[in-house]
Amino acid sequence: MAVPNLRVVAMCCGFVATMSQAQPAITLEYIAPGNMWHADISESGSIAFVRSEGSYKRLFRFTDGHGLEMLDIGDRDYLARPKINTAGQIAFHGLGANGVAALRYTDGVGVESLSSPEVSYALAHAINDHGQVAGTSDTEFGDHMAFRYSDGLGLEAIELGDPAYDQGSAVAINNLGMLAGIAHRRGTGNYAAYLYSDEGGVEFLDDFGGTMWVSGINNRGDIAGMGSLPDNGGLRFFLYTDEAGLMDIGSVGHQGELFDINDDRWIIGWDPYTVEPILWTPTTGWSQLESLLPPWMDADLVTALGINNAGQIVGNGIINGEAGIYRLTIHSIPTPPPLAALALAAGIAAPRRRR
Repeated sequence: MAVPNLRVVAMCCGFVATMSQAQPAITLEYIAPGNMWHADISESGSIAFVRSEGSYKRLFRFTDGHGLEMLDIGDRDYLARPKINTAGQIAFHGLGANGVAALRYTDGVGVESLSSPEVSYALAHAINDHGQVAGTSDTEFGDHMAFRYSDGLGLEAIELGDPAYDQGSAVAINNLGMLAGIAHRRGTGNYAAYLYSDEGGVEFLDDFGGTMWVSGINNRGDIAGMGSLPDNGGLRFFLYTDEAGLMDIGSVGHQGELFDINDDRWIIGWDPYTVEPILWTPTTGWSQLESLLPPWMDADLVTALGINNAGQIVGNGIINGEAGIYRLTIHSIPTPPPLAALALAAGIAAPRRRR
C-alpha cells in the first residue's frame, strides 16, 4: 500500500556534499517523519521500519523504485525489530495466534509465521539475502533455543553442544548461513557469545570476564558486539575476526550499544553520553557520525541502526528541523577530527583467541 501523503525527499534536493580532506563525500536523505528506534537497511538501500499509526503498529518499507509503502500485515498492537534483505523480505516479531511469533513478510505471499504454533514466544532477529531467518524460540521445556529458519528445511534448532551453556539465542545471520548469538553460562548470570557455522557448529568466543552481547555478523564471519568487565567494571566494544580472534576496540564507560557491521568492518553504535551515533572503521577508529557532516548542514543525528556494504546508514535524526528516518551514504571517509567530546578509549588491545 503506497503512502502518498508521507514526504520522501532528499535534503537540499538530493545533494552530494563533496568536501576537502577535512570532510567526506556524503549524501543525506530524509526518508519519513516520526521517531522510530527499530529500523534496518538492505544491501540495495531499501529500508524497513515500524511506526505507530492510531492504535496499532505498522510496518513500512522504503525503496528507491517505489518510495514509501505501508505493508499489509493486519492489525497488530505489538510489532518490533524489522530486518530487511535485498529482495525486500522483512523478518520481525509480533503478536500471533498464541502469543509473540517470529514472522516474515514476502511480496505476493504476505506474512508467514516461522515458529511452531505450540510456542507462545518466538523472536525473529535477522534475515539474510536467501530469506533465512535467525531468532529465538521457547521450547516445550520452558527455556529458549536459538534457531535458523530456511525455506524447504523449516525451523532448525541450533544445538549449543556444551552442557555448560543453555538458553541460546541467534542474533545475526550472514549470507553463508553463519550465525552470531549468545547463550547463558550455567551457574552464573552471564552470557557468552558464539559463532555458528554448518561446518564447525557452535564455537564460543573469548570474553572480558563478564557477560557478552552480539550486535551483528558480516559475510566474512566477523562479529561486532559488547562485553562487560567483571565486578561492574564497565563495558567494552569488540570485533571478532577469524584471523585475529577477539579484539577490544574501545568503550563508552558503563553504557553504549553497537548495532551493525558491514563487510569492510565498519561498525555503527550509539554513545549515551553525547546521545549521538558513532562509527568505527579499521583505518580511522571511532568518530561521531555527525563529525563527518559539513558544518553548514542542518542535521542532528540521534541513532544509527543499520549499515550496508555501500556505506549507507539508516537511523533517526532531526533534518532541517523535522524528526524522522534518514539515510546517510558515506562515499569516502577521511581521518576523522579529534574526538575531544567522545569518551571512547583509544587503541586496540592484544587479540584474544577463540576458546
